[in-house]
Amino acid sequence: MTINLSPAEWVQIHAALLASREMRSLLRHDRVELARRLRLRATETDAIAWLNPDDLDRQARGLVDKRWQKVGKLMPRTVRRLGWEGESIFEIYADTYWPDGHRRHLLDASAFLVYLRRLGNLSPDAEECARIHFSAGSGRVAIRFCKRLGRGSRSGPGVQFLWRRGRVFERFLFLALPYSDPIWPWSGLKIPFRRRFE
Repeated sequence: MTINLSPAEWVQIHAALLASREMRSLLRHDRVELARRLRLRATETDAIAWLNPDDLDRQARGLVDKRWQKVGKLMPRTVRRLGWEGESIFEIYADTYWPDGHRRHLLDASAFLVYLRRLGNLSPDAEECARIHFSAGSGRVAIRFCKRLGRGSRSGPGVQFLWRRGRVFERFLFLALPYSDPIWPWSGLKIPFRRRFE
């Protein structure tokens, strides 16, 4: 059998199937509908008969696991808050959005935080949320007033400054404003410099 698909078309079909559980289900149960959704011509529909749904499921699972690990590195406190449920919540979210490009992990983290907020009962870490949304956006400066800034016993109300200088670095300044500190506000000044998330 001759299959008239270019390598680029094969990659697109493969990517569409990996990104969507629904498309993989159609591969198992309704190949005619799958061919219609993939906009395959009549001469190309035999191509999907060669694809193995179980192999695609395994590959998709591995990719979602890798995405979860990358997102976890960008927002560890939020992931800790989610606990053992976090990975299953991410798996449900991952079927709704599949980022691409060199900033895909950052965009994934930002979209996952939006997803968590929509769920309503799960509260992402506010500091991480502001930092990730700022990093994923295109703004130059952001200022956020926080009820709790910092971690553990060194946390309190404060102001979070986020700024971007050029395309190489993003810089974050956290200014803690503790209630009891007589040298308020400068004693809590911290200036961590971090490379841009890619």
